[in-house]
Amino acid sequence: MPFPPAFRERLQRLQRNHLIVALVLAGLLILWLASGDFLRAKDEPPEEQPQPEDSKAFRVETSVLEAEPHSPVHVVQGELLPIREVEILSQTSAHLTERAVDWGAVVAEGDVLFRLDPEARAAELAQAEAALALSQAELKGGEVLRRKNLLSETEYLRLKSAAASAYAEREQSALQLAYSKIRAPFAGVIDRLPVEEGDYVQVGEPLATLVDIAVLRLIAYVPQQQIYALRPGQSVEAKLLDGSTLPGILTFVASRAESSTRSFRIEAQVDNPERRRIAGSSATLTVRLSDQKAHRLSPALLSLGEGGQLGIKSIDAERKVTFLPVEILSFDPDGVWVGGLPEEVEVITLGAGFVTAGDPVNPVSAEQP
Repeated sequence: MPFPPAFRERLQRLQRNHLIVALVLAGLLILWLASGDFLRAKDEPPEEQPQPEDSKAFRVETSVLEAEPHSPVHVVQGELLPIREVEILSQTSAHLTERAVDWGAVVAEGDVLFRLDPEARAAELAQAEAALALSQAELKGGEVLRRKNLLSETEYLRLKSAAASAYAEREQSALQLAYSKIRAPFAGVIDRLPVEEGDYVQVGEPLATLVDIAVLRLIAYVPQQQIYALRPGQSVEAKLLDGSTLPGILTFVASRAESSTRSFRIEAQVDNPERRRIAGSSATLTVRLSDQKAHRLSPALLSLGEGGQLGIKSIDAERKVTFLPVEILSFDPDGVWVGGLPEEVEVITLGAGFVTAGDPVNPVSAEQP
């Protein structure tokens, strides 16, 4: 049955109203979504878009390295030597009447080590003293005559010269007598003793070797790449063959490398308060440097620049290769520690051999799959 005209007209108005409401709601929803994106754009930066690759640039793999606190050390092999060693020689010819020390004896400075027969030297000294007394008396008489103009200038000078010669002879005889008693020049240990009592020793003949091992010298050679950080006064540690350690101070760093090895000689003084018999043995010398920021990397990343400087290849902000010189601080099982780089640096880890400084590249992070 058809609807009345009035009813159909009312139904059409109701449908038009619903359509208008739907359109209004849809418009409000669009405005709300748009305002949300606008506000978020104010508070958040736009997402970074990947930079397009340069089709002509070489593709390299890179890794970002950050500086870390590092306490660098230099470790080298060296040789321990006595701080002082002297061969005691006879300074006069005579029979050895007493050997006051034995092999390995510990002596103090000034201790008597040997006594030589003093009889001949004592007689020579007595004769020299008598000759000196005579010449001094003659000189004194000559001065009296000289004041009275009874002695010529030439004769007076002869008497004066004779007195001076007699004094020198007396001093020499006294010194020869003193040489008959041989004392230790410093505290140490008797290391060699080639003479026995009763031997007749000549001038210059070795009597003993005296070594001072209370302090030891540790001599080592450092490669030229590691010498720049070493300075006299730095703390060192000597590790002995039995695993024990002795503290010390770096005392010498050579200014010129050995021509045959290109290495530098260094010396350290190491305390040996127990006087352990380790002189002549080898030891590991560890030099501790001051704390600093450094980068740890693989030695394979190091290369030489145009001037022969050791360094690494990195990427700058314009995606170009740069060569950054480095200073090697120390080595360890995990790699090499270097200084001289910025706090953060993007290093080429793969492909560095195919590019040079200034080349544009397409870097790919080593952490990306």
